Amino acid sequence: MTSPLTAPVTTPPTTPTLLLNAQYLPTSRDWRTEAGRADSPFLVDTFVREARRAEEAGFDAFFQADFSGVNRAALRAGPPLTVFEPFQAAALIASATSRIAVLPTVSTLHTHPFSAARSLASLDRISRGRAWVNVVSSFRSGTAIGITRATPPERRHAQTEEFLDVLRRLWASWPPEANRPDPARDRFVREELIQDVVHHGTFYEQTGPLDMAPYSAAFPFVLQATSSLAGLRLAARTGDGVFAGTPTLGAARALRAILRAETRAAGRPA
Repeated sequence: MTSPLTAPVTTPPTTPTLLLNAQYLPTSRDWRTEAGRADSPFLVDTFVREARRAEEAGFDAFFQADFSGVNRAALRAGPPLTVFEPFQAAALIASATSRIAVLPTVSTLHTHPFSAARSLASLDRISRGRAWVNVVSSFRSGTAIGITRATPPERRHAQTEEFLDVLRRLWASWPPEANRPDPARDRFVREELIQDVVHHGTFYEQTGPLDMAPYSAAFPFVLQATSSLAGLRLAARTGDGVFAGTPTLGAARALRAILRAETRAAGRPA
């Protein structure tokens, strides 16, 4: 049973809710056969078709993972996991669907919150409020493309927390009421309602507001991929859901218990 997606889920539900998330993996087909090669990962039509199938089946979200850098051994063995930039693919999928949420991935290791906020706000408007986001710190070393300052692994959770704080503040800097025209004062946008964001942090600098209006007042649903205690504590403070792989049902229940305890400790409903 799934809950109908009529609006973005912005806070964890107070009662148990099942959300179904779909991801199309090009590696799930045997590329050595003609039938396996028919659904080419190099054609965006493949992903659009799978997203439509997921929507028709009642899924709540369609997920786009992102892995930066080139893994040559993996490329020899099968199709790449990343072919399209996630936000661009999500925008195209959103225009071809009507209900399902689109869920791209953004890495805090080589993305500034301002750039992420622009991409997310644009996707939220294109999808009319169906944008969710998966926030990761990237697990491969050397993937901070074009950035000389590397963040050590033990500091990446702190970086992600600061990233999300700035991202949310940017989102809130341009409220929906600023977009209501005021003919009496001859103003199309009420720019006095757009608030500057001034942030001088450990990892990021930001001066000024978001320069494009989000569709939704509430910030999109945030997922994080983690199973470590530090990662679960971060998700308990800053996320709305967690991607986690466990070998057994018992391990899954144990992880759930830890996450709920950490969520309550963070002062949020579990």
